[in-house]
Amino acid sequence: MKIAILGAGAMGTALAVHCAKRNRVILWSIEKDVVEDISQFSQNRKYLSDVPLPRSVQATSDLSSAVKGAGVIFITVPSFAFREVLAQLKPFLRPRQILCHMTKGIEPASGRRMSEIIKEVLGAPTYVGIGGPMIARGMAQGQAAAACVASTSLKAARLVARIMAAKNFDARSTNDLKGVEWCGILKNIYSIALGVCDGLPTDSNTKAVVFVKIMEEMMELVPRLGGKKETVFSYAGLGDLVTSGYGAGRNRKFGEQLCGAILSGQTSEGTVEGKAAVKKVAQFLRSKKIKAPILESVADLCGGSQPSKKMVMEWLNA
Repeated sequence: MKIAILGAGAMGTALAVHCAKRNRVILWSIEKDVVEDISQFSQNRKYLSDVPLPRSVQATSDLSSAVKGAGVIFITVPSFAFREVLAQLKPFLRPRQILCHMTKGIEPASGRRMSEIIKEVLGAPTYVGIGGPMIARGMAQGQAAAACVASTSLKAARLVARIMAAKNFDARSTNDLKGVEWCGILKNIYSIALGVCDGLPTDSNTKAVVFVKIMEEMMELVPRLGGKKETVFSYAGLGDLVTSGYGAGRNRKFGEQLCGAILSGQTSEGTVEGKAAVKKVAQFLRSKKIKAPILESVADLCGGSQPSKKMVMEWLNA
């Protein structure tokens, strides 16, 4: 099967390496230097250096040729670019093509989830949302990874799960699209809190208690937001939170850097999905009269409040 991947950043490139074992893969990027690097040297040194790409992975800046004849189209671009990419894709999308997104966030301007943007821009194509512990470099190097593959069409979810599944990759289908999307959004936000635990720093016991408190808060939130409670304990929830909150994820690093920025007097740099989402999510929850004290604290942190051990103690009693 031909597979098109829109976005040749770290995740898009890692997904290309993974899917190329059994499929023909086309990577699309607007960055000509990335396309040239992949086409000439079978590498993406800008986003995933030292990971050789199979010769079966091709790259292009021509969106029409990228998606023509593709059975499945993966979108791996950041949330702020998602709507624009869909608008460019719309003239070329065909009815039987399955659209998959791996963007774990909300649109910063509107606060909408990715599936809501797909409905707005494209109408009602068959689409799938994917979430789980998938650090790009490890995935590209053949390390273990996993995903929940979610769609209101279980047939589509199962097809994409079969495409992604491998000896070292467990892909599980589900019809809980809202739950998988919300888990991806929330784990980014809560990983900032876990990064604060590392940056202050706190001891391992304290971080473990905060982690459990976060899981309890997610268990309350996800069902009230339209998802299933069991999804919180899936790869999309618990699995991804462990990876993001304890590993090299950007959201955890951002939380850790917040503490360093306060101590050094410097401003933490870089925008991560958790930071981009938390203000809109907090506003949405307040409008629904849903309480989420740890999430509200992260919103305060991203709004300029200083991390403190007093704040962490409040999380312990949330």
